[in-house]
Amino acid sequence: MSEFTATKHLPGCDLPVVHLNGTGRETLVSEYLKASKALDAFCTAFAEVTCNGRDYYPISDDAYSEAKQTRLAVFDLCDEIDAYLNHHLAHLSQ
Repeated sequence: MSEFTATKHLPGCDLPVVHLNGTGRETLVSEYLKASKALDAFCTAFAEVTCNGRDYYPISDDAYSEAKQTRLAVFDLCDEIDAYLNHHLAHLSQ
């Protein structure tokens, strides 16, 4: 059996087995591709969201830096989810 290796935020897990009593390969591939496209759209849209120091300085000296760190963490999560989806798609294409 194959498995997805854990990342910083996602635990490892077994990958689905295509068999007669399970969900068909075409369905799984289609659904994982749909999720992958949706993730790409989200990550692209999120990258276009303004994150500027002028929007944070009234809060505190550290607010902008903290917002940037959190934003980078969102992009890290996007990368981890992308790896998860691509790992499934590669497994299902075998």
